[in-house]
Amino acid sequence: MNITLTKESLKADLNTICKDMTEELLEREGYLRLAEVTALLPVELSNFWGLECRLHSADPLADVLIEIKNRSLGQKLLAGHIPSMLDSLCAEYSVWREIRSFADQWAHGANILNKHISNLWLEFDTEQLASHQFAAHLTGNPSVFLGLRSKELSRPERAELLHHASDLLQIPGFLLADLQSFMDNIPPAGQLFQLGSMLGRPSKDIRVCVNQLHPEAIPGWLSEIGWKGDKLALSEFLHRLTPLLRATAIDLNLTGDGPASKIGIECYMDRDNENPQQWTVLLDFIQEFVHCYPGKRKGLLLYPGTIALPAKRRKTPDNALCLSLFKMIHHIKLGWDGGCLTDAKAYLAVYRPGIYFNDDWFIQ
Repeated sequence: MNITLTKESLKADLNTICKDMTEELLEREGYLRLAEVTALLPVELSNFWGLECRLHSADPLADVLIEIKNRSLGQKLLAGHIPSMLDSLCAEYSVWREIRSFADQWAHGANILNKHISNLWLEFDTEQLASHQFAAHLTGNPSVFLGLRSKELSRPERAELLHHASDLLQIPGFLLADLQSFMDNIPPAGQLFQLGSMLGRPSKDIRVCVNQLHPEAIPGWLSEIGWKGDKLALSEFLHRLTPLLRATAIDLNLTGDGPASKIGIECYMDRDNENPQQWTVLLDFIQEFVHCYPGKRKGLLLYPGTIALPAKRRKTPDNALCLSLFKMIHHIKLGWDGGCLTDAKAYLAVYRPGIYFNDDWFIQ
């Protein structure tokens, strides 16, 4: 397929969604930080990305996360199979060269990476910056996450996949065995669905995200793998929390001394329900433990919606038709440490689906 990319960056999507965002959720300085990062990334890199907003902080800033799907145009750009503005990042930053090398292997259909890694996420922590003037440099140091389904992996396949991922994620040798053991000890109902390294942060811990666990089993499982947190307090909290949700997931940092005491609890609602008011019950509950700023809450509930794309943005280089950009609340993550809730973050998704003419959804 002969593909000619547009000259647009992901900033085009950012500009589209920011027109309707409240200043309490994202004000001018926060926008400028995100703009500096997204201006360096081609719009074809991803049609699904999002913002991380801290509800417990009054600062109207956000981090940005970007998904690159397996077998997508974005994967080809990441791998360098098609020239793009990513080439400049790869020339300048060693982390991007590691990402490109990994993506090149991932894009080949005959290997374990292509078979078992469904997506790759890049995260840029713009909220930690002193000013938007430093944001462009931040683009050279993203955190990286790999999406997989550990239930589908045999033990030898796990070892092979981790071997391939260790350079990209900068997994210390002493943690590789711990990570394999961690995967072996996930209860049969659960699975590791994201594996990441916060390369953009000083810590070299490895982030593991596990879903499909029964809430009642979570505290006991955490204790069994060496978590030192308050098992009883967590059990009581989850007993109240989980009836409000469609699903949960648990995020952990694996360190040289075992699992970190702080964990993340990802909270999901019904994705087929387009009414943002479904989140109010959860937000009311969170307010009992952590102060969520009213302006942030208001901006969050006003965020979901659909924006029609202008005619010049509807055709993609790979011959898809994009009619609209969809905004939704993806999930809310709660921080838990010391036997109590410590923080709350909302993840706001941006989705620009492509319709192909052999797509049943287009026909329907």
